[in-house]
Amino acid sequence: MRQIAVLQLDKEKASLTNTMHPRKLFTFFVCSCCISVILVVFGILLICFTHIIYEAILKGNLVLQPGSSAFQVWV
Repeated sequence: MRQIAVLQLDKEKASLTNTMHPRKLFTFFVCSCCISVILVVFGILLICFTHIIYEAILKGNLVLQPGSSAFQVWV
């Protein structure tokens, strides 16, 4: 009988440790959403920047300065 009670107590402890606290779960959800939004914004900015450079190359407005790695874009 005592062995069954100990086994049942261990089972309850295991079930309590496996479940996350609702506040921790909410914090994890909010943090993951914020990280996802930040990554999407950086991706959109990267796409916009490459599109501006691509349009400048097509128009011929992208000028590479001789002897330096800097470039100028006229839009």
